[in-house]
Amino acid sequence: MAQIAIIAAIEVGTMIYRLLNRPKTHTAAPVIDMVSTSANGSPIPIGYGTVRVGAQIIWSSGIDFKKRNQSSKGGPTQTYYNYFVSFAAAIGEGPMCFKRIWGDSKLIYVDPGLSKSEYPAEDFPAWDTTVLYNPGNIVSYLGQVYEALIVSTGVTPGTSGTTWQLISDYPPWDPGVNYSTGDVVTYPTGGPLYVAQAPSLAIKPTSGATTTVNGKTVNYWIPLNKAYPAPTFYPGDELQLPDPTIQSFETADFTPAYRGLGYFVYDKFPLLNFGNRLPNIRAEVSFMKARNVL
Repeated sequence: MAQIAIIAAIEVGTMIYRLLNRPKTHTAAPVIDMVSTSANGSPIPIGYGTVRVGAQIIWSSGIDFKKRNQSSKGGPTQTYYNYFVSFAAAIGEGPMCFKRIWGDSKLIYVDPGLSKSEYPAEDFPAWDTTVLYNPGNIVSYLGQVYEALIVSTGVTPGTSGTTWQLISDYPPWDPGVNYSTGDVVTYPTGGPLYVAQAPSLAIKPTSGATTTVNGKTVNYWIPLNKAYPAPTFYPGDELQLPDPTIQSFETADFTPAYRGLGYFVYDKFPLLNFGNRLPNIRAEVSFMKARNVL
């Protein structure tokens, strides 16, 4: 019996030793998701400073459409559909202010007070073909701003995605670029933002040139604030009221105010530039809550 007691004591002692001296594990710091989702029970992100965040879709009316019949002289009548969706996208615990919003990689909203990029080309040295650049170096080239990813000399920014990374948001219009639907440029350089409504080459954003898209005559380029309706913003304070768009679908009795939650609501957001689907929604926000330091 004494021997059994000794063995048991040794096992207990070994267990205590292992618990007290277990190797420390290190986990990566949490990062805010950059992909929009819609899942019940998801935690509400808490942020500090200015960050880009993947939105949580907390409400949607579902995709709807408007039907349009159009006929030409002597030709058959054709039917076209314009798809849109109303939705609410939550960002995190407020209060916060909203600076930019993207659908997939396409800019769909910018605060009017941020008409210029946060990386103005004039603030950075021009790229020089003779200079040896190291990772982290920032240069300007043809009105855009690039950051070096690897050591290089003589590699033109914009020609290699492994050497240089574009970090400015709004490139100036370039007559030599083939633009795709949804591309955003400034014109003139550093000026207003324009969105491409159709593929084009060498067509100035202010030219007024038109083409036919989905059976409708449209300008090749349109100002950003006319291409996409501005959403209704809720900063996440304790005084915000329920959103009227959500109320029109869900009634007042079933529409919460989401107090303390920063979010925004789009009413009839057009889906033509996104394959008639709800795109991945990201937003750049500035959290206004001070961090508590003990």
